[in-house]
Amino acid sequence: MVIGHFPVSARGHNPFGSLPDWLYFFHIPLFLALSCLFIKPFTPGRMGRRAVPVLVPYGAWVVLAQPGRLLRQPWGLLRDAAMGNWAHLQSVLWFLPALFSTNLLTALWRRTEVCRPWRRVAGRTALLVPALAAFILAPVLARWHEAIPFGLDVAVFLLPFILVMDQVWRQHQRLAAAAGRALAPAALAALVLGGLCIQVWEPVKTHSAFARRVDFAQFSVPVTIPGYLGMVLMAAALVLLAGRLRPPRWLAAVGRRSMPVYLLHYPLLFALRRTLGLAGESPASLLVFGLGLLALVIALATGIAQALIRISPRFAWIGLGTAGSRS
Repeated sequence: MVIGHFPVSARGHNPFGSLPDWLYFFHIPLFLALSCLFIKPFTPGRMGRRAVPVLVPYGAWVVLAQPGRLLRQPWGLLRDAAMGNWAHLQSVLWFLPALFSTNLLTALWRRTEVCRPWRRVAGRTALLVPALAAFILAPVLARWHEAIPFGLDVAVFLLPFILVMDQVWRQHQRLAAAAGRALAPAALAALVLGGLCIQVWEPVKTHSAFARRVDFAQFSVPVTIPGYLGMVLMAAALVLLAGRLRPPRWLAAVGRRSMPVYLLHYPLLFALRRTLGLAGESPASLLVFGLGLLALVIALATGIAQALIRISPRFAWIGLGTAGSRS
């Protein structure tokens, strides 16, 4: 996420080379899918409880990003917040409404698992047919994206992907046992193959100001079957690799603070962007400086969040607490 938003040098060189482009192939879909792994069957009460840690920070940061507009144009701000997509927000905050929408669709799918067979078939058909239509009509949806609220187009488009990731996670231990030592090289090969599928078959989308093969903020989604499969391969490979690895404690600590890092990384990168000039234009020096700046942004985001939580635990309500913390 942080690398994907990294600033470039004066000559337009990214410290991480082409890595950010490859991250865009899968990182938003995978973030959304991981958030759905433990979603329970839909009930209004459950979705209400899920809305609190996602939509309360969303509303708070929409206001914090434009405090003056709350006084000058409150209805305009409310309209843009209700739409919740990048076109209206011009902010990374678009991800939170899309996150809630994907969680909602997953909860509805989980609901079909406890229904009678005929209701299960009807419910799943009602969810999968729009997902298939979203893939077939993706270029048309891209033109309507600005008018579709709360990332519903992203959520519907990604539903099959999310369901596959759910099965990969459920079966990861069995797959690991069956593959044995071949799992890691096979997963790495799938990661590269998936990226090449997108690189070769996916066209660059030009319907927005950001010309990319994949950029879910703009609904620049995979529109080819190899492209969609490539996204699935890359994400599945990472899920399987993650299931075998024991993350170091520092990485687990960062994971528990992923929400503050998400909320604070962009303004921190904006504030520190000029320091990139100190690295010059050498690829090696840019990479070293970029890694240092990456660590600094994560450390500052977590440090600021911890300091504010110490001042008042109520800051957890706007997303600055660790995972699961609320007061």
